[in-house]
Amino acid sequence: MSKQASSIPAVDLVIVIDTSPSMKDEAQSLSDAAASAIAKAKSSCPSDLKVVWLRIEGIWKGTNFDQTIRNYLTQKAKVSESKLRGRKRGELKSAGAQEDAARAIEDISEYFNWREGAARAIFYLGDEALEGGGDKTEQKDIAAANLAIQKAQTAGVTVHTYFGTSKSKYQAGIKTEYARIATSTGGQSFTDKDTISGFNAVLEKFICGSRTAKTIKLKLGAVYIQDCVSNELSKLYTLDLVTGKATFIGEIVTEVSDIAFVGSQLYGLDREGDKTRLVKIDLNSGDATVIGDIGFATSGLAYNRQRHTLYATTTKQLIAINVETGKGTPVVTVADKNYNCGEVAFDADGKAYITLIGYDKKKLLASSNLDTGEVKTIGDIGFADIASMEFVGDVLYGVTGNFFKLGKDGQLIRIDTTTGIGTLVTITDPIGRWAGITIYEPATAVTTEIPPEANSKEKSEETKSEEIQVIKEDSMNILTIDTKNNCYVIDRDQMNNLQQNVATSFTFEKGTFDIKITDGRYSYAQSKTEGEPFVLLWIYGADGSTFINKSTGFEVGATWTTLNRYNDTLKLEVKKKAVLNALFFDVNNADNSGAINLSITSNKPFFSTPTLTVDSKHNCYLLDETNLSSLKQSGSNFVELTPGNYKMKIREGNATYWSESKKFDLEPWALILVQGGKFITKLTGIEVEESWFSLNGLKDEVILEVKEKTTLLGLFIDTYKDDNEGQIILAIEPVNATELTEKYKKQENNKATVTTGSVTNSTTETATTGSVTNSTTETATKGSVTNSATETVTNIQGSGRSRSCEAVGANSSVEFTFRFNEGRRV
Repeated sequence: MSKQASSIPAVDLVIVIDTSPSMKDEAQSLSDAAASAIAKAKSSCPSDLKVVWLRIEGIWKGTNFDQTIRNYLTQKAKVSESKLRGRKRGELKSAGAQEDAARAIEDISEYFNWREGAARAIFYLGDEALEGGGDKTEQKDIAAANLAIQKAQTAGVTVHTYFGTSKSKYQAGIKTEYARIATSTGGQSFTDKDTISGFNAVLEKFICGSRTAKTIKLKLGAVYIQDCVSNELSKLYTLDLVTGKATFIGEIVTEVSDIAFVGSQLYGLDREGDKTRLVKIDLNSGDATVIGDIGFATSGLAYNRQRHTLYATTTKQLIAINVETGKGTPVVTVADKNYNCGEVAFDADGKAYITLIGYDKKKLLASSNLDTGEVKTIGDIGFADIASMEFVGDVLYGVTGNFFKLGKDGQLIRIDTTTGIGTLVTITDPIGRWAGITIYEPATAVTTEIPPEANSKEKSEETKSEEIQVIKEDSMNILTIDTKNNCYVIDRDQMNNLQQNVATSFTFEKGTFDIKITDGRYSYAQSKTEGEPFVLLWIYGADGSTFINKSTGFEVGATWTTLNRYNDTLKLEVKKKAVLNALFFDVNNADNSGAINLSITSNKPFFSTPTLTVDSKHNCYLLDETNLSSLKQSGSNFVELTPGNYKMKIREGNATYWSESKKFDLEPWALILVQGGKFITKLTGIEVEESWFSLNGLKDEVILEVKEKTTLLGLFIDTYKDDNEGQIILAIEPVNATELTEKYKKQENNKATVTTGSVTNSTTETATTGSVTNSTTETATKGSVTNSATETVTNIQGSGRSRSCEAVGANSSVEFTFRFNEGRRV
């Protein structure tokens, strides 16, 4: 969004198309529109434009796509063919080699003869998955996209994508990957819907976007503000909440009255007369693409991250906006005849805060219950000129603009949500007529600092010394785990194998049970330490039954969780019948060592306490290392932590579990693989080099003490992922030494004594209220269990087979996956 440079910029544009038969119509349309589009683009945004048209493999007669990528790179760019990743026609079934989209982007990014100093852009057109085509996105496509993004970023190439018409029922997943490549490289993504006004308009928009050499990099927790001055283009800035310094990003090609981020996409309100249009703002070009007419005259705009809905205010109502169509739908009435509604913001819990202005020209802060419609007036803000509000952490901020001569421009204020009173924080530099404030993926790690004195005589002495909360971006991380893109798939057959032949299993009847590690340790092959008390648990309700994890309070049909230390207890309330599977994950278990013992207790009459032994070799499920690695998306679900102490919690989630027979609320959960350095997990005091842990529910917390640089990979496990939707977002905050010491002391006070010694294995007996699904073996472990009513449960050496394990099979189909809560009220 930088202003046009005085000299004409150079732009190298490579337009690439897959040459499968389904793209023939798009190829002809694009070729025919090229001349007029390029001429028009050069007129509206002059540039020294070099356009090269390439096809992947094959030919399109009568079009500008007159040469293949292979021919161009080997003949004109003088690249050895052996270096190219793209596959030749005939190497794959059907037209697979002609649809090698990700590899095409790789090869062009790395080997095209880009001009020195020119802006580099690729426009890719296709209608199938990115790795050799196909009608749905699989792990190989995600992995290929990751490589393409990496190559493009390294080469400084902006990639724009177009996803053509498709009949695939899985096309949403393919569109997502096309868009991810574009947004990850600073580009724009288009679909067949963008051709309503013809390819001419699409190409013009694209070429004008390509000429912008600067790429805007979004920063988690960054605050953005925007002005609105009559007959001028709105300007976008980032805002420092401490100093009030507003850093110019660029102009938006229209007047915008408020803005809000939905994920990484910035939306705005473009008001004309008594109607308002929802626009999608491109941060690189400044383009404001009209999504649609909202159908109401609106003023305030904000995104509710708990309800995953974009809202706007009218004079009397809050309305929900469909970001695909722009259409607004009334939700609640928030103002009576004496007041009009102005601004809106949502706190971390999704609670709505609005402003109301009456005939006395005072703006009041009020809260609104989106379910009941109840509105509670909190108090007079004291700034009638407030024009937009946003929560940063748990602090409500506002910016002012002298609209309707209600006050002053350029003020940053903080609003007390208990009293409604606004306090001046600082005067912004520059002093803008601010109309919008929004935050990109708000961070949760918030510290308190005293801001420097503002350069304004209007700042009160009270404000000068007052503390405000500011985000310290360098000291926190956000881990975003996508239920589809970051999902490791264990198909139904392999899940049967995991349950029948790998895991140590136990079947619960109706009742409440406590599961905990009593003794033993598990060590990975590369670990030089003795290992830690740790186990993975896969639990599912049999025959459609449900259970409640008492720590989270969610009633679910299935979940994954871990136990990571002695007396780390999982409490389950089983409604009818549920199966627990205890196991380990690894990519190679040849050198793994150790075993752990789990005890299961209950207050049920005559319940005989079983002990389950989980062995490092016999009960270890092997993951495919390539598939596991393909799930890594740096800066998203994969982060690196430097030495220090960290606290991890789930900040928010937006998915539900469901089966074909019943839909369940999702217990927010995620599995985390920690490896690459030395660390201590969950206050065990045991230093290891690799481990897994889970987070289950919004109250669950994990302390990680990192001794050497360590990586975290967040993921989900499922038998099928194509219908998965939504994300789980984790906050990673630093923990100081004092807090860490206090947590260790608290744990010591609550810790039960664990006796060490040896385990004596004996023949199992079936419990009165549950079934133990293993038999006798000799297993060397640490610790002792000396209870005459205890059953020692292990796997049969060699086969590892559980004799009475309930599997997910043809007669017991329980295939859980993720969905948005479709019944959620907005």
